Amino acid sequence: MGSEQINKSKVKNWQVGDAFAIKINHTNQIYDGRYLIIIKGNYDWNYDFPRFQTCLLKITKDKIIPKNIDEINNLEFIKTGFVHYIERYSSRSIGMETYAMVVERCKDLKFYPDEYNYLYMYDLTLMADCRKNYDNFIYLGNFDIKYPEDEFPPVCITYRKSIVKIEDIINDAINRYENYNLRKSKIYNEEREIVEERAKMFLKIHQEVLDDTYEKEYY
Repeated sequence: MGSEQINKSKVKNWQVGDAFAIKINHTNQIYDGRYLIIIKGNYDWNYDFPRFQTCLLKITKDKIIPKNIDEINNLEFIKTGFVHYIERYSSRSIGMETYAMVVERCKDLKFYPDEYNYLYMYDLTLMADCRKNYDNFIYLGNFDIKYPEDEFPPVCITYRKSIVKIEDIINDAINRYENYNLRKSKIYNEEREIVEERAKMFLKIHQEVLDDTYEKEYY
């Protein structure tokens, strides 16, 4: 007898590289019948709880499930969040670092802002019920996928706070896809200047707080 097959319909059994397909049922005919691809990512902010699974998302171009690593790699990643380039060093390490320390720690990181000066995150943390079988998740296999080359590097974990209930993932993913991939969000037009001014304000606040709390903590 062979070894018992691992039940991938339970999130507690997910491993880095596991890929799943979910059929999209949506009122918008552009997306209805296509597939959302969820891939367990190699990230360090899963909170050490099985119910929280940090993943990457892709979407198929048609109503066909990808069959292999090449077909999965050829699919488009869904951008899940952004930060303005001005804020790229805005760590939340209050009391632990000065702003100059953050810049030094991150000096070798690569940043890839777009023409709007935005940096993008691609990870999303799903909150699931470990007792439940998610039978609508079609297990595709375990793959060594290519990660997005322009992904915003982890200057600090607190930027990655996109936690979504697993039951809401389809609508949430489509909203993010339309906002950032298709650039339907107002941040690309009438709110662009507001985003930049807010980034400058947050940078000033973060810099002052980091320097001030570090001095109080260590001197």
